[in-house]
Amino acid sequence: MLYQKILNKLDEQRGLSEELALISGYKNGQALRKALREQREFGSFNGLVKLVQELFPNEENQLLSEYALTLDPNKQTARCMLEYAEIYKLTVLRRELVTKMKDCSNIVSKQWAEIHEIDINYIKGEINYLEALSSL
Repeated sequence: MLYQKILNKLDEQRGLSEELALISGYKNGQALRKALREQREFGSFNGLVKLVQELFPNEENQLLSEYALTLDPNKQTARCMLEYAEIYKLTVLRRELVTKMKDCSNIVSKQWAEIHEIDINYIKGEINYLEALSSL
């Protein structure tokens, strides 16, 4: 859905894809469009965030949250989305990503989920500082 929404916006304004390719980390507008059409994972998570901020500044958190739930929890983008959710205080999204990542097959994603789960439990007051530190 996010990728299609971006493509629709690019189709509305001639030359926009070339301009946004630079922002999103692609060499040219055609490369950006191809990645979007093929539903590829962005090479640069920061590039995707910048693209969404540029095109949909008032919908950024909502669009990226919806996108996050479609990601493969085994991949780097899911781990980046977990950090994004923490930074922007998207607690429900963060919890959902942790749950998905705890059950995935990628050991790195599982470790990220465990660390974030400890942090969530500490913030909620379910464990104290020493328990959190010990768990880490």
